[in-house]
Amino acid sequence: MYTDTSFWLLASNSLQRDNLIFLSSLLLCSISLLSSSALFSSIENISYQSSAYFGFMTIFGISFGDIVPTNLVWFSGYCLFFLISDVLSNHIFYFFQARVRYFFHILARKILLLREEDDGFQLETTVSLQHIPIINSQCMPSLVLDCEKEELDNDEKLISSLTST
Repeated sequence: MYTDTSFWLLASNSLQRDNLIFLSSLLLCSISLLSSSALFSSIENISYQSSAYFGFMTIFGISFGDIVPTNLVWFSGYCLFFLISDVLSNHIFYFFQARVRYFFHILARKILLLREEDDGFQLETTVSLQHIPIINSQCMPSLVLDCEKEELDNDEKLISSLTST
C-alpha cells in the first residue's frame, strides 16, 4: 500500500493538520459554490446573486425551492456540483462539531481540576476518580480529530493512574 506523507509534513502537529484539512475543505466548497453559481447564472439567464443564493440554499440544506433550474439538460451538471459541495459542507459541519466537542472537553477537565481554596489547578494525579466525567462514546461520532485522540489518550492515562493507586 502506498502512503505519501509528504503532504502531511506541512503540518507539524495534529492540530495544524486538522486545521489544514478544514481550510482545504472550505476552499474547495467555496470554489464549487462559486463555479456552480457562474454556470447556473449563465445557463438560466438570471443574475449571479440569485444563482449564488440558489447554490447556497441547496448546499446548506434549506432549499426553499424558490429558484429551480428550468433547463433539464444541464440539471446533471448542477447535481454534480452540488453533490461535491454538499459532501464538503458536511465535512466542514463535522469539523465544527468536533472542535466544539474538543473545546468543551478541555473546559470541563479544567473546571473539574480547579481547587476551591486557590486559583491554581490541581495536579491531575491528585484528582479523585469520582470527579472525572464519563462520556458515553455511543453518543459521539465514531471518528475523532487527531487532536482529540491526544486528549483521549491523556484521559485514559489519568483514569488508569487513578485506578491503579
